[in-house]
Amino acid sequence: PPQEGLKRLMSVGGFPEPFLSGDERAARRWRRERFDGVLREDIRDLESVRNIGLLGMFLNLLRERVGNLVTLSRLAQDLQISPKTALSWLEVLERMYLVFSVRPYTKSLPRAVLKPPKVYFFDTGDCLTGEGERFENLVAASLLKRLHFLEDRDGFRYELRYIRDKEGREVDFVLEQGRDLVAVEVKMTTRPSFNDIKNLLAFLEEHPRAIRGVLVHAGSALRHLHSKVIAVPWWWLGS
Repeated sequence: PPQEGLKRLMSVGGFPEPFLSGDERAARRWRRERFDGVLREDIRDLESVRNIGLLGMFLNLLRERVGNLVTLSRLAQDLQISPKTALSWLEVLERMYLVFSVRPYTKSLPRAVLKPPKVYFFDTGDCLTGEGERFENLVAASLLKRLHFLEDRDGFRYELRYIRDKEGREVDFVLEQGRDLVAVEVKMTTRPSFNDIKNLLAFLEEHPRAIRGVLVHAGSALRHLHSKVIAVPWWWLGS
């Protein structure tokens, strides 16, 4: 059932072994072995990373920051490494398909590269955050997979972004395809309301290219909250 599936994805992740067993203790042991295998074997064999121990600490810091802006210079300071090394390590983890970065939506590509990204994990079970952040990670991974499918099917280039304005208002995700934008907000609620879409409505009003807004929630109902905003359950993203 969808709610049981959501519970397992949030607690043990989506890999077959932990997901089908549903055992959180076994999942933790499985995940530790997986990380050890990736860090001490795959990365050691494929990348020129000297300090695997520090890289593991860097990975754990990212696991604690899902859903937040990741300032690499601060992580570098915490680990006493250079910002250049922190950036290199993030790229290594992306190549290993452990994490992916979501850059801010901006009209200028160089400005987007300079601003802090959000970093998410391909497997939600890797997150060491609260329930809301893990749910956001689940939606981020689902959106990325959906965009990859649409790129393969249609041949267009799709981008997954986030947006934060000068007033600090944030929309969790912006899907960009050509000149069209779709804004996506994520709420860990089973009863979405009009109050949940205020940032979406502000974004739609300020960006003429935005064709609609989507609120992704943890419930089961599909509702129209506004003429341009629809609330959809999390599992709808895979349909």
